[in-house]
Amino acid sequence: MTVLSNIALIVAFVHLLVIPHELAHLVAGRAVGLRVFRALVGKGRLLLRFNVWGVPFEIYSRFSCSGLCYVTPGDSLSALRVRMFICTAAGPFSHILLIALTMLVLEDYLRTETFDDVFAPGFDFIVANGVLFLASIIPRNVKVLGQVAVSDGYSLLWTPFYSREVLENYTAYRYYYEALECVIKNEICESLKWIERGLERFPDSLVLLPLYFAILMEHGHIAQAQQLLKQKITSSSFSDVEKAVFGAQLAYSYILSRESERYQEIVSLTDNANRLVPDTPYYIWLKSLALAAGGECERAVELLNKLDWPATPFPYVEEEDILALIASARAIAYSHGGSKDEALLCLQEVRIYNKILPIGKVAEQTYREVFVNDLNSP
Repeated sequence: MTVLSNIALIVAFVHLLVIPHELAHLVAGRAVGLRVFRALVGKGRLLLRFNVWGVPFEIYSRFSCSGLCYVTPGDSLSALRVRMFICTAAGPFSHILLIALTMLVLEDYLRTETFDDVFAPGFDFIVANGVLFLASIIPRNVKVLGQVAVSDGYSLLWTPFYSREVLENYTAYRYYYEALECVIKNEICESLKWIERGLERFPDSLVLLPLYFAILMEHGHIAQAQQLLKQKITSSSFSDVEKAVFGAQLAYSYILSRESERYQEIVSLTDNANRLVPDTPYYIWLKSLALAAGGECERAVELLNKLDWPATPFPYVEEEDILALIASARAIAYSHGGSKDEALLCLQEVRIYNKILPIGKVAEQTYREVFVNDLNSP
């Protein structure tokens, strides 16, 4: 039992030690003049948020042994490789520091601890730090909170060799996250200004353009977004995959503006996105909306029931936002299928999760039109 107790404590420490790991990235990034937007640990629903050196640190309800720290270049590219290296190295180094401090403070106690016959929390703490150090320092691709990323070791290996062009392109993320910060504060005009500044430097940025179109659509500028999206789809500057991304956004704009006469085009655009970027939850969700708009409600609901959309905090997206998207699509499908009670339940979910989601408003409008005499219409 003692061995099992020690193993259980090591596992618990591994999860908890993600917090100082991400804090180390945050503090180091701020110290060397990088722009640090926020750091997070876990997935699911937001449990706790506090500020560290003016930067939000978020802990989510389903604790996991991985986290993210959103860092970009600041106003200067001077010595950027060195500063990025320091920020990245701070995470793994935090575990070396914690091991050294533990051994220094508990030196006499650790000499008497043995893993197999004594409950040894000090020893377990050192082992857990060693595990996280090795996990972060080995160069590899990793999946962090539902997102494909690279380990700290991978970044440390390649950062010194980044070209100036790569560093400048990395700056596009600065405008991306600045815009998202403004969206959170409902400063839409300011968010568009950040995106437009970024597009002046990076006119064909696949980081900035989708966000730009999304902000336009979410805040009622659908016609403007459609015009720009059509230009990008016909441009020779983008690959087929990139055009498929824009095509999916165009399909979504047609759904938001309820252009049912474009059903075949919506289906074609969503099918193309799913073919070129397969197994992407957002495009599968769009396909379900397209099917619902065409009256294939059972197929739409079937797709949604099979949808494995990670309940993770993507940049500035809460789990409630994803649940609201799924509930909205279900409400539209059930409404078109004549299932009034199921549609109403889904609309109630949308209101619980997110009251201002544009697709939620489309779901409510669809419900009202189908069940025009329903006195219980939301």
